[in-house]
Parts: sequence; structure tokens; C-alpha cells
Amino acid sequence: MPNWVCHDFTDLVTCCMDLQIARNGEIIGVCVFEELEALVAHGSILPTDYGLAEGWPEWKSVVELLPKPTAPPLPPEKPAAPKDWRQDAATEKQIRYLADYGITAAATMTKGEASELIDKCENDPQARQRRDKIQSERSIREMEERNAFLSYHLRKQITKAQKEVEQAEKKLAAYKERGMKGSLREDLRDARADLKSLVDERILFWKWTFEEDNEDFNVTALNLYYEYGHFFRPPSIKQISDILEALDAASTDWDKTEPHSFFATLKASFPDTIRG
Repeated sequence: MPNWVCHDFTDLVTCCMDLQIARNGEIIGVCVFEELEALVAHGSILPTDYGLAEGWPEWKSVVELLPKPTAPPLPPEKPAAPKDWRQDAATEKQIRYLADYGITAAATMTKGEASELIDKCENDPQARQRRDKIQSERSIREMEERNAFLSYHLRKQITKAQKEVEQAEKKLAAYKERGMKGSLREDLRDARADLKSLVDERILFWKWTFEEDNEDFNVTALNLYYEYGHFFRPPSIKQISDILEALDAASTDWDKTEPHSFFATLKASFPDTIRG
């Protein structure tokens, strides 16, 4: 048991004890301050007693002098439950896939619901037949629209091809800086060849609009010939290129919405092509 002296206060000044203990207004003993907690646990000193050390201006309750209890450690946090992906909104890819089967996805459809519906369609022979029919009809419509607005669709392809050329040029330049070799020269050459082919095809379309017969029998070009082109002598490739460049800079869809502007520009820019 820790050192403890009761009711013997004759040598308080000279002893090594450093804490006086009082109860009900009377000093009952002295103890070493460091042993206070053990004495309270033993019952020799009560939490309701008071203590005073040399230099203190007033008595303090033993409760104040005891070490503050530390809070128990918090239990480890439970890991968050994994998120159920099936409850997320259906993706654009799933929605497009369902559209191939003729199904319009509800605005509230989840990934799980879309996935189940897709699996059901893939395992249904009738649904697959419906998908094939829808895709075939869509391809026909796209082909018809492309032929009806060939110059416009070629222009979109040209824009995409131009970006591919730029990317190929940047990759090749980066490889050269690092002293690396590869097939990027061939990639750039192929990208440039694709771009030139599309540009040539678009120029050819407008060349057809000045001919009564064209090798692909493009109905749109033939209609433009009868409506506008037959009033002009066939312009040169350079003249066609200059007109396309000017119109493209002014509008993003002129060859779909206002194809007649090609002939108006030709008349204004190259009046010598007008037939007498």
C-alpha cells in the first residue's frame, strides 16, 4: 500500500509528504501526491476529501486532483457498404442498345433494369429479328440522307479527317523529339491520303452539278444541274475549291440548307462561267 500517515501532523514541515488531506473541515493526514489515485482506489482517501500542497492558495477537492478519465477508444468504423451499381441511372450506351430493339427507355430506368431487359432481348429470337429490321431500315435512311446531302456529309467527314491528320502530325513530332522510330510516318501518310480522298470526292460532287450525266448517278447532283448548273459552264477544280472554302467559312451547313448559294457565289465570283 502507498505511504499514508493519519492524524500525525507534528512533522509536516520537515517530512517529505507533499499533500495534506482534509475531511469535513479537519486534516486527516498527508500523502505523496503521486500516490493519491492509488489511495482513493484503496478507500483511504475519499473523492469528497480535499487536498492542499505547499504554495497552493486554497484547498482543492480530491476529484479535481485525480487524473481525468480518458475516453474509451472509439470502435473502428465499419467500411461503407459497396454501392449497388444496379441502382444508378441507365447509361447512354444501354439506352442506345435498347433503341436498336425498338425499346424506348423510361427516364427512371436503372442500370440493373436496362441490363436485365437487354439480356432478355438478346435471348429472344423475335426481338433479335426486330433489331435486325430496325438496323436495316436505319442504314437505308442514313444512306438516303447521305446521298441527298452528300456534300454536307462529306464535309463532316473531312473535318474529322483533318483532326486525325493533326493528331498524327503531333504524335510524329513528339516521337522525333525523343529520337524514337515507329510506324507513325505511315499513319500520317494514310491520314493525309484519307483526307485528300474526301476532299476530292466533295469537289467531284459539285463538278457533277454541271453535268447532265454523272458516273454515280447522284440524283441530288442531277437535280441541282437542272435547277442551277446548266446555266453555267463547268468551273475549274480551283474555282470549285475557292467557292467551297468561302462558303464553309461563312456557314456550317450551307450545303444542306442552302445549296443554291454555291451557284450564287459562282455567278458573283466567276461571271465568265455564265453561259451566254
